[in-house]
Amino acid sequence: MKVCILYDGDYPWDVRIEKMTATLAANGYQIHLVCRNLSKQPAYEFSNNIHIHRLAFFANDSINQWCSFPAFFNPIWLRQLRRVIKTYSIGLIIVRDLPLALAAIMVGRSRNLPVILDMAENYPAMLRDIWKYEEFKFVNFFVRNPIAAKVIELLALKTATHVMVVIEESQNRLTKLGLAESSISIVRNTPILSSRNGETRSATSRKDASDPVRCLNLIYVGGLEPMRGLEALIQSVPQLIEQTPQLRLTIVGGGKWQSQLQADVDRLGASRYVTLTGRLPYSEALKRVEQSDAGIIPHRITPHTTSTIPNKLFEYMANGIPVVATDMAPVRRIIEDTDCGYVYSNVSELVTALRNLSDDNNRERLGNNALEASRGRYNWEMDGAILLKTIRLAMRRVPPRDLVADSVGR
Repeated sequence: MKVCILYDGDYPWDVRIEKMTATLAANGYQIHLVCRNLSKQPAYEFSNNIHIHRLAFFANDSINQWCSFPAFFNPIWLRQLRRVIKTYSIGLIIVRDLPLALAAIMVGRSRNLPVILDMAENYPAMLRDIWKYEEFKFVNFFVRNPIAAKVIELLALKTATHVMVVIEESQNRLTKLGLAESSISIVRNTPILSSRNGETRSATSRKDASDPVRCLNLIYVGGLEPMRGLEALIQSVPQLIEQTPQLRLTIVGGGKWQSQLQADVDRLGASRYVTLTGRLPYSEALKRVEQSDAGIIPHRITPHTTSTIPNKLFEYMANGIPVVATDMAPVRRIIEDTDCGYVYSNVSELVTALRNLSDDNNRERLGNNALEASRGRYNWEMDGAILLKTIRLAMRRVPPRDLVADSVGR
């Protein structure tokens, strides 16, 4: 069968699409990806078993950005999606997240195709975080409006054939909005274990024998946006190193907030203890995780972070390192269920966690628990199988034509 994945960003690269397409290709599906093209790459490309259909681009970057903005009513996206579906006889659409969900549903319904909404985020709550923690921009009234996003979400949930979420807390949120539990599948964004060597170094061997201080290497991998809580973490470094002078923090990630975070590090005189690497290739970031003693997730506690799950949690676990995280309900539940780390609500609790992690035996025990849980449940081999079951379920539940379809036409 031929599957079309609608993605609102440039490709490459997206780790979830990488895993989904690998699973689909291995099971005989032909994959067509419709995506944005801000980087002005070829309109068509076949790579890694994916037929990539990028939007046409404009020479002017500003025009290109606005004309390809991922809005469900954007005729450029609608035309491209209709063209790919008709030309390649697509049998199923998977749309990544909310911005283009209604576009996929309208075009899919017009051709009597099932549409799966892959909801990685609580999108309205994420937009509220942007409004709250980032610099105000007037344009956000139009392109990042949480009220409009909520209306779009409710309509998409009502009209999509099936919805995929990444964690139980997200499923619970959707059922409270009235969506039947049978219409929701939990497909976590877990790592592919078969691509790894299956080995992890012991807690002691992770230590740098040349360092007389015997460093405790803590790592963060991910975005640097204000809602990630990195500013508060860096501000606490002077207090942390008073109690755990062996602490070394590496922050892997890039973005416009990197310079501000680096300025905070310099102002605090903490450059000996904190390193910002900038954005690294995915494989290099994983190597940094493997070489670390523990992973940290310092995100702010918001309705967004308590209804989704950070990918880094599962990457840390798959590399056999303990996890330290703020008290986000989904993360706390997994850490406590698997006994793979610590949850903190303030600096004092973080200090206690770091002291506990300074013990080699304790750290190795927690890391082994994390690795065991990753091998047993939190891996893509399990979640990829759920993805395949979800597709088979969606194919049996093709909705009839309705007014949504009629508004688009064939």
